[in-house]
Amino acid sequence: MIRRDGGIPANLAKAVVRFDQWRRGDSSTGRIPDSLWNLAVDLAREHGLSRTATALKLGHYDLVS
Repeated sequence: MIRRDGGIPANLAKAVVRFDQWRRGDSSTGRIPDSLWNLAVDLAREHGLSRTATALKLGHYDLVS
């Protein structure tokens, strides 16, 4: 879904907030929690790989597998 106002869809924007909160918190293991990872995969299916990876600051190839 591409928005005419240039913004990102609401569910992708909420995911950005959740990822940012996780990154600011205790992410000492370096592993993305399964709940966030599953969210990212679902969003990539809905909004496309490139757009989702860029918004969530993930590697494009990380979401491929």
